[in-house]
Amino acid sequence: MEKQPYNLSLVDRFNAWIERLPVPALVFHIPLGLALILVQTLFLWLKDDLYAGELLPVIIFNSAAVPFLLIMIHLLNKQAVAAVNSIHSLIDMCQAE
Repeated sequence: MEKQPYNLSLVDRFNAWIERLPVPALVFHIPLGLALILVQTLFLWLKDDLYAGELLPVIIFNSAAVPFLLIMIHLLNKQAVAAVNSIHSLIDMCQAE
C-alpha cells in the first residue's frame, strides 16, 4: 500500500475494509442495518418502553441511516476517483501530484 498524503479517516478505513471483503458492499450494509434495528428494538423492549410487536418508524429510520450514509460515502468516493482518473490525461501532472 502506498503512503497517503493525509491520514485516512475512520470511515475511509471502514470502507477500505469493506472493499476487501469477498462479497459486494450491499451484502454487508443491509444486514448491518437490520442488526441495528434489532438491537435498538431489543433494548427498548427490555426497558419496557416498547410493547411486543411494536416497531416505531423512528427506530427504522435511525437504524437505516447509518448504513445508508456509509453506502453514500462509499459511492461518492468511487465517483470522485473515477472523475479524477477521467481528467488525469488532460492535466499535465504526474500520478503522485
